[in-house]
Amino acid sequence: FYPSFQLPGEERTSQVTFRDLYGHRTCVNRDDFWWASGPKTFDIDTMMSNLKFLGEKCEFRSKFIYNNLMYVAGSHIIEHLSNKTWDDLMMEHIIEPLRMTQTKTSFSLANAENSPLIT
Repeated sequence: FYPSFQLPGEERTSQVTFRDLYGHRTCVNRDDFWWASGPKTFDIDTMMSNLKFLGEKCEFRSKFIYNNLMYVAGSHIIEHLSNKTWDDLMMEHIIEPLRMTQTKTSFSLANAENSPLIT
């Protein structure tokens, strides 16, 4: 998927799917410290290469273990594969087809146009 993307264990890394990432079936320990550290210190490439150090909470695909970092990883992989930003993909495939003309995908766009924000 992505060159630096690694989960704990080679088997988990090689077999993971988007359904696993977005369905919280990776069973990787969560780490909310990255969120608490704020946007100035948050680096997506560092996060992607350090996921392997989070450890395993349970056997792969055996339980629902909520982990926000898997959403970040999945979204970043999709950006990498599609050569489009998450914002552009959401606009093209969800927001525009549903004619959600006042909905934006970033704080800067929402603030500039005083519109609702999706996350």
